[in-house]
Amino acid sequence: MLRAPIRILLFSLVLFSLVLFGLETGTHSFRCCCAQEAATAVAAQIQHATLPATDDDLPGVGPIRRYDWFQNLWSQRRGVWAQRQAADQGAVVFLGDSITQGWGDDFGQMFPGLKLA
Repeated sequence: MLRAPIRILLFSLVLFSLVLFGLETGTHSFRCCCAQEAATAVAAQIQHATLPATDDDLPGVGPIRRYDWFQNLWSQRRGVWAQRQAADQGAVVFLGDSITQGWGDDFGQMFPGLKLA
């Protein structure tokens, strides 16, 4: 099975190709506009899913782990976040560490009545 960053990149490239070459309706400017928007979205998605090269622009104190397992976890979590972004609008967001990570992906029952992201 392909790793999450590679899957995201391949999906994004296929999507970009379909948008760029598959649009046969509309004007040329419409196709160019859509292609530019798709390219921007692909670049933003890849950038968010990838651990930054340095810790300089990251919030918090202390170094970020750079082990392969952590980079994979970073990409996986941000990929899920990106997919759920529209559905999670107006939700409470928990920013945590390994303790909150230990709660698992479905911890909503711990906070009844709250919409959680």
